[in-house]
Amino acid sequence: MLFSIVIATYNQEHLVAEAVDSALHQTYRGSFEIIVIEDHSSDHTYQTLLKYGDRIRLVRNTSNCGATYGRNLGASMANGEYIVFLDGDDVLLPWALETYARVIEHRSPALLIGALLWCKHTIPDVSRGRYEGAIRFYEYDALVRKDRSQGGGASAIVVSREAFARSPGWQGDMWPMEVDDFCLYLGRESTVQLISPATTGYRIHGSNTFGDVPKFAKQMVHIVKNELDGHYPGGEKFRACRRAFIGSKLFYWVKNSVTAHHFILAVTLLWQGRGMLLTAISHRARAIVRGRHPAMVIVNAGLVQLYTDRYATRRMAAMPTLHAKH
Repeated sequence: MLFSIVIATYNQEHLVAEAVDSALHQTYRGSFEIIVIEDHSSDHTYQTLLKYGDRIRLVRNTSNCGATYGRNLGASMANGEYIVFLDGDDVLLPWALETYARVIEHRSPALLIGALLWCKHTIPDVSRGRYEGAIRFYEYDALVRKDRSQGGGASAIVVSREAFARSPGWQGDMWPMEVDDFCLYLGRESTVQLISPATTGYRIHGSNTFGDVPKFAKQMVHIVKNELDGHYPGGEKFRACRRAFIGSKLFYWVKNSVTAHHFILAVTLLWQGRGMLLTAISHRARAIVRGRHPAMVIVNAGLVQLYTDRYATRRMAAMPTLHAKH
């Protein structure tokens, strides 16, 4: 079995069925399993999930333990070679597992970072959509060497079961920065960062946390401390890359803190992470001078490397693209 889809859900009775249905209705023809961890919801989420019977492996926590606990529990139950994480308010696009399988066939990365289709409240109907076979991505021998930013969440993460076992898993005390913290624990792992097609529909709604700047900023300080205390793997070999990775995140949350008028938080981030910000700036300048990792494309005939960003843009414009009918 290649994939285990782990869905963590809490109080999402009106959304979770869409998540489960998206996992059930994949174009991928190989074997996979769906593990749903229901986090002791106070609404009818559990009753909604019971209707799926043996099509899913359903576990209900005896108390509310949080999304990170649910993801770790689901991962511990997984039989697949790769664990696909999906939050209960997001969906997998129909070709997601097929896309991941083709990348794994060609590159065998320990970690895949999916491309997101950002959706406000409602996920577009792509049930009759398809993509024409071109998969565009960047490849890195280690996640912390990634030289292109990409917005994402837990639902964009696909990790081999072996790589997950090498990590301490999702850390509950790092919410809502648990995704970046998890990625830093996977920082030495070989990584594919997808450009297209999008594989996950990420739902933007009132319960999303990314608008809570103080919470993110405070946990950003926690990540800086973890790095300074030597918690993240890779040692001296990956130290500069780790700190550049953290520094790029710091810059984002400093900017957001200033925009939201949380000036004390912005100053705190600048002071605590000043060395990492400088490292990030240095790495960005070096990437501009030397050039960044080239884009790669898997087409029906095999793998194609796009040597420069400008050439990549021209080739991608000529490649078949996603066709979604609404």
